[in-house]
Amino acid sequence: HEYSSGTDPNNYTDETSNNAPYAYDPIPANNEENVELQPVCSVKVHDDESSTVTVKFYENTTGSWVLRQTNESVPVDTRVYWHYTQASECNTTYWWKVEVIDDATTSTFIYKFTTRPNLPPELLNPSVEPSSGVADYTIFYFNVTWKDADGDTPADGYLKVNISKTGWYLNASLSYISGDNTTGALYSYSCKLSAGEYNYQFWAYDGINYNHTSQYSGPSVEAQDLSFTIYTSSGGNYINFTAQVTPGQGLTTCYNVSAEGQDDTTPALKVENTGNVPLNFTWRLTADLPSGITLKYNYSNNPPNPGENLITTSEYQFATSVPVGGSNSTWMWMDFVEVYGGSGERTLQVNSTLG
Repeated sequence: HEYSSGTDPNNYTDETSNNAPYAYDPIPANNEENVELQPVCSVKVHDDESSTVTVKFYENTTGSWVLRQTNESVPVDTRVYWHYTQASECNTTYWWKVEVIDDATTSTFIYKFTTRPNLPPELLNPSVEPSSGVADYTIFYFNVTWKDADGDTPADGYLKVNISKTGWYLNASLSYISGDNTTGALYSYSCKLSAGEYNYQFWAYDGINYNHTSQYSGPSVEAQDLSFTIYTSSGGNYINFTAQVTPGQGLTTCYNVSAEGQDDTTPALKVENTGNVPLNFTWRLTADLPSGITLKYNYSNNPPNPGENLITTSEYQFATSVPVGGSNSTWMWMDFVEVYGGSGERTLQVNSTLG
C-alpha cells in the first residue's frame, strides 16, 4: 500500500486488519526551504505489529527514483538517517522518498525541500606583506583567504586586488596558493611598485554573487637610494702612491708600490652602501695613466703579479650586491716601469647600480 506525504497510514485498514508501518517527523520537513546543501535526511518510523522494520531511501535527481540506502531491522519509533549527497545545487527543489516495510506491507512517503540560495564568498585575512619597501625593488605580496560555503571557485579570474595611489591603479587577479575553497584557500598576487603611498582592496565573484573587502592603507613605497660613502687609506678623496727615485738615476722601475696608509686592516679603498637597496659597484679611470704606470688591485693585502687585476679606463664591476649597510674593501698598488720622476693625478670614478 502506498501513502503520499501527509497521509495518516492509521486511517487505512485492509482485510487482514494489518496496520501499515509509517514514517513521521521528516527532517528536512516536507516543503522546507533554505535547506543546506547535501543535507542529512531522516525520519522516525513506527509499526503496530512489528518491533523492527526495513527502511529504504530514494532520490530522483536523475529523473527517476534511485534507491540510495537500505536500513534493515530498524527498531520502531527510532530515527533513521541518510545523507542526500546528490542535493548539491543552490536554489533547487529536491525530492526524496522513504519506504517503510514490515512483514506484510510497504508504505511509501514522498517529501521535498528547496536548498538555500547561493552564498557570496567570504574574504578573510586581507594583508599586504611587507607593509613598506623600496620602489622597483621590494616584492609586495597581496594575500587574502577565499572561503565559499558552496565550494565555488573564483569565476572569470575574479578574485582580484585593486592597488591604487593618486593618479594610478591596477586590478590584478590573484593566484591560488594552498588550502580548500570551501573551508579557506589562500590566494596571492605579488608585484613591485613605484614610489608612493598605496591603498588596496580585494574583490570576489563566484559566478553568482560579488563580495569585496574594505579598502586598506598600504604599502608605503620609498624611492630607491643608491648612495654610498668612500673611505681611502690616504684620507679624503685621494689615494696616493709614491715611488722612491734615486737622484740622477733617470728612468725608474718599481713594482708593487702600496697605496699610502694601506695595511692588512686598512684597504686603499672602502666603499660603504648607505642607500636602501643592495648595490653593485663599478669603477674606471677617467683618463689613461702615463706610459709605464699601471694601477692594480686585490681583495686582500697581497699584490697581484704585474699586468694582473688592472684598473683601466674600461668600466669594471668590482663589487656585487653589497647589502644595505655593508661595504667592499680593495687594496691597491702601482707598478712603475722605466718612468722619469715627477707627479700627476688621475680620477677614479666609482658608480653604483641596483644590486
